[in-house]
Amino acid sequence: MCYNVLPINRFLITFIYTMFLHTQSRKHNDKIYKYYSIARSYRDETGISRIQIVQRIGKLSDTEARQLKYALKVAQAKEKEFIALDDIIFEDYKAYLDVSVLNRIWESSGLSSVFPSQKPRNHVSTLEIAKILAFNRCIDPGSKSYAASWVKRTELDRILNIDTKYVNDDKIYRELTNIERCKPDLEKRLFNKIKEESPESLRIVFYDLTTTYFEGTHCELASPGRTKSHGMKNARLVLSLIITEKGVPFSWEVHPGDTMDVETIETKITKLQEQFNINDITLVFDRGMVSQGNLNLLEERGYKYISALDKDEIGGIKGIDFEMFKGINEENAPTRLSEIGFQKYCEDLYFKELPAFGERRLVLGYNPTLARDERQTREERIKKLYAYIEGRNRALQKAKRSINKNTLQYAVSRELTKRHLKRLFSFELIPLPHKGKTKLIESFQINLTPNTEKIEKAKLKDGLCVFISNVPLKDGNIDFPPQKLIELYREKDKIEQAFKNIKSYIEVRPIYVFTEEHVRAHYTLCILAYFMNIQILNCVRERFSEFRSCERIYNELSRGIVGAFGSEFSTRSVKKLSSSTESQKKILQALGCQHLIAHSYLQSTGISTCR
Repeated sequence: MCYNVLPINRFLITFIYTMFLHTQSRKHNDKIYKYYSIARSYRDETGISRIQIVQRIGKLSDTEARQLKYALKVAQAKEKEFIALDDIIFEDYKAYLDVSVLNRIWESSGLSSVFPSQKPRNHVSTLEIAKILAFNRCIDPGSKSYAASWVKRTELDRILNIDTKYVNDDKIYRELTNIERCKPDLEKRLFNKIKEESPESLRIVFYDLTTTYFEGTHCELASPGRTKSHGMKNARLVLSLIITEKGVPFSWEVHPGDTMDVETIETKITKLQEQFNINDITLVFDRGMVSQGNLNLLEERGYKYISALDKDEIGGIKGIDFEMFKGINEENAPTRLSEIGFQKYCEDLYFKELPAFGERRLVLGYNPTLARDERQTREERIKKLYAYIEGRNRALQKAKRSINKNTLQYAVSRELTKRHLKRLFSFELIPLPHKGKTKLIESFQINLTPNTEKIEKAKLKDGLCVFISNVPLKDGNIDFPPQKLIELYREKDKIEQAFKNIKSYIEVRPIYVFTEEHVRAHYTLCILAYFMNIQILNCVRERFSEFRSCERIYNELSRGIVGAFGSEFSTRSVKKLSSSTESQKKILQALGCQHLIAHSYLQSTGISTCR
């Protein structure tokens, strides 16, 4: 390839670092011609900026002009090396933007004040291990061993100023105990942050429990039991959580696997009083935690509550004439329900407030669609029960050996329980001996008897629900009509969504650690990850509605990587951040993190920007 060498004298060399390619345009015969010169800028004695022509060049093609600009740039670069694109080697890349944002959210939330930050001889503190494990849960959850390798694929070594070679399995497992010891202070920190930023969100909080499981056999907290989404497990655990109306967590526990939902209310309200000094609060919880004892306890302690009664408890409420629901269906529901004093809440729910029982308010709800579905489900169960009995009787008639009566009775009783029909049917075993080849076979026939009266009463309760609360119609400056109670109870979906995020995205399960402190620390780290998720989601979604999930946000941020580039002709390597997308800029703007991609900030960390 040939190049035209331009004459450059000693005067040009002297001022090379202030020079640029100067363009002048001239019009001749309706055509515009460009003429180029090498010039430098300076200020005269009066301080006015002027241009001095150093070397006139004349006409240049676009390619020649571009090459000359590049040549000046090369000459002006004191410490830079310039190589051809074909000689660039892409050496490695690391995650940057997602972990940088998480670190910013962590610091702005004051979480660093909770954990010990002193660096021991192995150069990594409890604080830094907590950050690494929580960030890993947000972005790419895995085992604790996996986190030790994951951190090396991120820029956290630069961000946290640590040497990641000291982040290993042994260090992580040792620090889990220290992390769990910080849990009381961490809960207080989250509570105080909520109290400072939005104290009104603490007027109503949501409490719920879920189940998870442990992989192994030596966890002291675990016990055999049925999990809500994975059936029977040999090592089940119970997890509890309290969140605000905005979904922000501030209290959580790991309970033994045999803990019943109804058993946790007393310990939870005691903790609210002793640890957070909370008295004026309304607790919203699922019907599974409702018991006479729990409601009495809440009232004695001065707490308000909103919940619902279990289906079986509805029948014991005085003042409900179930006969009034006879003949109501989806078509005539609006008219019939209006005639008996019900109001419409939404398309699938009508309500009527019942006479108060002391300070307790009861709101009766009727859902026509649910009534139809429950009736159809019961009929299908009854149909399958009869099919089971018929099949079993045919097999009993052909039995080739004697049948144990107790075993058969247990099997039929279990079938009734499984189909939720034990209260609606009874049965008896009628002896049916018959001759075998060599001896008399003792067998039976199952005689199933439906309780018609109870079945009809059950039909009248289809679609019914009862909301229960001790919140007065006017609590301070806030009105609580029946519609408000229903709305708040339905909003317990927020805590169900929180558990969904913790289980599915943060992946609290399965749990691979087994000591009690380590299991508790694992859940604490999952809550920390969820806290950062909900903080990010709330801030971003408030500004830009297209970001509906933290998964979408992290997917965008994950594209903000730092690549390492080098050349076989140079021993130097350069780190550059990938070009920021419009979506990334929106997210950073909403979170107040625009500086994370600013040229000056990146230069301070040894990273360049792509322009």
